[in-house]
Amino acid sequence: MKKLVLILIVAQLLISCSTDDDPRSDYPKKMDITFQLQASDVDRNVQIKSSIIGKDLEIINKSNGNTVLPYKKEYIQQKIPFDTNLVLEYQDYSTVMIGESFQPYTITLYIKINNDIVSKKEVEIRESGQVEFTLFDIE
Repeated sequence: MKKLVLILIVAQLLISCSTDDDPRSDYPKKMDITFQLQASDVDRNVQIKSSIIGKDLEIINKSNGNTVLPYKKEYIQQKIPFDTNLVLEYQDYSTVMIGESFQPYTITLYIKINNDIVSKKEVEIRESGQVEFTLFDIE
């Protein structure tokens, strides 16, 4: 009788630990990924970098100059593996004339998956060289 109970317990444990509960079983998935950045002052010299980094996947896009704001980069129906990192990075390279002060401005960084905002950050840029970023981990 004890062996039968032990066998039933072990069987129940094995059934409850099936791979159906593993979130990785649904991946890779096709997703629409959007990186977007808005700024209160679009006449700035900046660098914007968007990255999708996962197993066997590395997509990096860099845009720089004083005509890249507002910024939007889309990847439609991109095949995304489990445990992928999405990163949107911003760096100000504005030059300030001698005797003038840096004029602060606000940026908002967005990462969207299938048009849903999954990461949003609003921050004030207070000095040239300032770096800001937002990220989202797909797990």
